[in-house]
Amino acid sequence: MALQERLDRFGVVVKALGVDIDPDLINRGNELAVHQNSNCTFKTCNIMDPKSRYEAIKSGKQFDLVSCFGVTMWIHLNRGDEGLILFLETLVQLTRRVLILEPQTSKNYKSAKSRIRRAGAVVPNSFKSLRITGNNIMKTIDDVLMSSTGHDKFTEKQILGETKWKRQVIMYTKSNIE
Repeated sequence: MALQERLDRFGVVVKALGVDIDPDLINRGNELAVHQNSNCTFKTCNIMDPKSRYEAIKSGKQFDLVSCFGVTMWIHLNRGDEGLILFLETLVQLTRRVLILEPQTSKNYKSAKSRIRRAGAVVPNSFKSLRITGNNIMKTIDDVLMSSTGHDKFTEKQILGETKWKRQVIMYTKSNIE
């Protein structure tokens, strides 16, 4: 909500929509937004669900700013290489101006696999069949976001910093900003 406070100081009115697959996180976000009198709304959505993705893209709506923190690895691990690429292509289609992304490192992938095993859960088959691994993860993310066909691709990339977990926060922008 700190961003909202900064924008308010300059008289900029921004309405924001946050989506997540986890209804508990959505409820917490909405409670916090109401408590802080924010223009943020949060809704549960699984953008990887074919129907939800189709409806989002079909609507033709694009967002000035899309942010994805800590989700690329989970989509990749649970949906495979094709799922990661489809997710990134969806981001290209839904973002009009700026995408802020926090991709996980290959170290995070190894930790996730270990946590699943320690929890006694079965490691999904998609983990074993990944072809995009190691340094190729970030290269693939950049390639999909910046090499998309048409005028809709991202044209600039800037590293904004890193999180307390030592993961980069990256801003991708499009040059076709109206």
